[in-house]
Amino acid sequence: MKKIILFILSLTVQVLSQSYQPGDHEVLIMPTAYTMPKGSAYFSDYEVFLLSSGYAVTSTTHISAAVLFPVYKGFYNTATFGIKQNYYRSNGFSGAAFSSITVYSGAFLIGNVFSLGTPERNFNIGVAYYSQLEESRNSQFVYMLGSKFDVSRSVSILAEFDGLNYAYASDFNGGIISLGLRFRSDDITWEIAGIRDLSNNSGSLLFFPFVKATLIL
Repeated sequence: MKKIILFILSLTVQVLSQSYQPGDHEVLIMPTAYTMPKGSAYFSDYEVFLLSSGYAVTSTTHISAAVLFPVYKGFYNTATFGIKQNYYRSNGFSGAAFSSITVYSGAFLIGNVFSLGTPERNFNIGVAYYSQLEESRNSQFVYMLGSKFDVSRSVSILAEFDGLNYAYASDFNGGIISLGLRFRSDDITWEIAGIRDLSNNSGSLLFFPFVKATLIL
């Protein structure tokens, strides 16, 4: 579970999307390649305990920050900062590079994502490298697949897979699969989903509940 929390924290500092509707910056956890208009900003709350916000410096460059809710002393040590750069976009294909770093622990993430389709109906493929500045023995590659399908103006179906394995190792180190719904208005989204840990540690647990809200400022 600790690995999943750190992984989600790294990904949630990625930013928002083009032809923008609230929530289009990511599927459930993984980022998409879309970007929102210059000067736009957002605030997201994941499960209450994780807070994230971002700002579009330009229509293709975004900066962001995330931190755990202050439920324990030293919560500020989880502060994570990120940047996302869209470098290509067309009617049916977009590409973006992203990175983030948790300053206190030195954990960082560098990756790339491709989005195929439109912001309303898309399929996303991403890969990233996750490690720490002073400790690289546990470095991991992150593989991401995700899809969003609008069934109406205000409701979307979401599906996502995030896999992990230790760098330069052939064995699969686990991952998560997520299924959910997004409910959207003009400036806010609510998401409810289930997340399942694909490792051997899930036991009889089928899905862990996941709730998120994103507000466009």
